[in-house]
Amino acid sequence: MDKTNLMLFYENCPNKYKFARNVIFKANVSLNTVINWCKGYSKTTDDNKLVVLSEETGIPKNELFNYKETKDV
Repeated sequence: MDKTNLMLFYENCPNKYKFARNVIFKANVSLNTVINWCKGYSKTTDDNKLVVLSEETGIPKNELFNYKETKDV
């Protein structure tokens, strides 16, 4: 799959702890917030937090929460 989003990135992240810790520190959010974003339970619209997520993942801000490619049940 050539497209990715935050959920796919997190599922395949080799060091979830380090990723989450970096986002917590840089975005000044809780672990629960980071997990909720990564699991697709919630989204952020705060531009500063989107910039942090984009820098940490390498995913453009407008594609971080693009979950249209998830499987239909």
